[in-house]
Amino acid sequence: MVQWTTIFRESRRIRGKWVGNGNLWTQNEYPIEFIKTYCDPDEFYYRDMALIRATQLGLLDRYNHHEFSLSPLTQINQYHNRQLPSKEKYEIIQNRLLPSFYEILWNNDIQSKKNNHHPSSEEHLLYLKNVFNWTPKKTNTN
Repeated sequence: MVQWTTIFRESRRIRGKWVGNGNLWTQNEYPIEFIKTYCDPDEFYYRDMALIRATQLGLLDRYNHHEFSLSPLTQINQYHNRQLPSKEKYEIIQNRLLPSFYEILWNNDIQSKKNNHHPSSEEHLLYLKNVFNWTPKKTNTN
């Protein structure tokens, strides 16, 4: 299984330290002026679609796999359900992805999830049940 993230997510190593604060609009590591000046959602989208397609063709197509995402790849701000209005939909990439966690669990409305905006263990199981019709096997604890 491969899970892709949104185009506006940032994580990197800087001087040996892992800086992975998530969505650029909702993190507090980079100043907002830096984001407004140097972070272009359209360019991030083109970059990520190229990287995803290269990964699909070069690696993933060699193996039986499933691709999905936590939220739509075009999501700019998960707390306000803002999406990048893209002219190009990259159907060849997008059509390979299973429905996102947001779509299956929260009807594309993250505001319906009150606290932590990441899926819980139970929600992961619910996703597997809804998308793959999978339920965990009961184990004998004797």
